[in-house]
Amino acid sequence: MKILNAFSVATLFFVALMLSSTDSFSQDPESSSQDESVGLDECTHPPVHVIVVTAGADGQPVLKIDGTVDDDVHVCLGDRVLWVLSGPDRELFVDFKSRADTPFPGQSKRNSNKNVINVRIGGPDAERGKYYKYDVGFTNGPSRDPQIIVE
Repeated sequence: MKILNAFSVATLFFVALMLSSTDSFSQDPESSSQDESVGLDECTHPPVHVIVVTAGADGQPVLKIDGTVDDDVHVCLGDRVLWVLSGPDRELFVDFKSRADTPFPGQSKRNSNKNVINVRIGGPDAERGKYYKYDVGFTNGPSRDPQIIVE
């Protein structure tokens, strides 16, 4: 079962990388689609961030961001963030508390129906230099309060 679970996480990560390679927000310096006024050229990290959410020994969510256990993720406008649930018998949620205080357009709370929550950072309310606090956790269970930092 662990091998199958690791395989599914690896597959999702591969798909996320494939999606990012066709993005108009590529990090290619020759790209004419970059907009210097929003600082897209200042990003030095990959445009896709995979946050793997597992249950710790105490049942609390543990976040592994880009391979490192952490609560904060640094993103740029146009980046994609994927919360991927790893483990059986749980339903994942991400809740930004307020629709007006999210780094992406749409609903402020997202529940997973396929163990993945996928958002693109940007929209009319997204601001560079802002910290967006949110809750991530398991439906009817404990949650954690990390943040997304838009660079």
